[in-house]
Amino acid sequence: MRANETNLYGCVLVALAVAMVFGQSASADTNVGSLIATDTHWTATGSPYVAADGILIAAGASLRIDPGVEVRLGLGTTLKVGSGELLARGTTAEPICFTGGAHITFEDASVDASFDEAGNYIAGSIIEYAVIENAAYATSGTAIRICSTSPYISHNLIRNNAGNGIFASSADNLHIVRNIISNNSGWGVYLDDCETATFSGNIISGNSSGMDLNSSNNIMLIGDRIFDNTEWGIFIFLTDGVKLSADLDDPTWIFGNGLHNVSNYNSFQESYMLDGPGNVDGRYVWWGTTDEAEITEGIYDYLDKSNHGIVFYQPWAVPEPATLLLLAFGGLAVIRRQRRQK
Repeated sequence: MRANETNLYGCVLVALAVAMVFGQSASADTNVGSLIATDTHWTATGSPYVAADGILIAAGASLRIDPGVEVRLGLGTTLKVGSGELLARGTTAEPICFTGGAHITFEDASVDASFDEAGNYIAGSIIEYAVIENAAYATSGTAIRICSTSPYISHNLIRNNAGNGIFASSADNLHIVRNIISNNSGWGVYLDDCETATFSGNIISGNSSGMDLNSSNNIMLIGDRIFDNTEWGIFIFLTDGVKLSADLDDPTWIFGNGLHNVSNYNSFQESYMLDGPGNVDGRYVWWGTTDEAEITEGIYDYLDKSNHGIVFYQPWAVPEPATLLLLAFGGLAVIRRQRRQK
């Protein structure tokens, strides 16, 4: 079959602006209060916006942030989307940058993202083409916290945070798409008690661990790259309906993680079927090797401890040597083309 050549994460993400947006010409700070109670619009001409005490977006209010804006929050503070809406939409050339050691929290009454039948974003809370970094321990060190709500998180660089990159609790219908989540001291992504989440095209690398799927259901990965995390690639506990590589033309990659690439700590439910409770669909993943012994060495499941669920890993994806395309980003080298094992 012909290999799928997906775009380069749309993101060399953000060129990462590394011109870094903030090679912009200097301008005077715009100091803002901690409460946003009416619809508010931050433009590049007013950047940087400085909120030493953090920000609360209150009921019925929205904060719209334009491309190229820098938001400076006080160390250990929070940009909290309470009952309102955050519309932070940068571009590849002009990402938004959140600095200062704060984190972003979406509370349960914040406005959810909505999508059309094809899965395209329509409206609601969104962070897109932004840099979110250096969240401090005073706020648990997590860059983005999602609590009983579902914003759209797309095409961001989430790095160098003292805790997790993304933490989501009791969220439903999450879409986490084409982010680079790297060098965070906790998990790249931690899900707790979430129902239905789709991860697509994310690079999750260089974190303490990649993904923790805890007490959640119906988790689907499409073309994600989870590699070179210090401990686990993906740790699964009390979570059913996990599909690690849902698009046969764009397999997920999971390899090179320190302890195991995938650990299934679900309880074995006396089922040897692919869709049995506690089992994980790991078919069509590229495991970084075609050696089955090496693949199974990177998986911890029923074969290691009989009270754990099974990870079904056959058939696996393999690279297509004639059409390797390298994407270099921030020291990450990612091969983008592959095909299914025949």
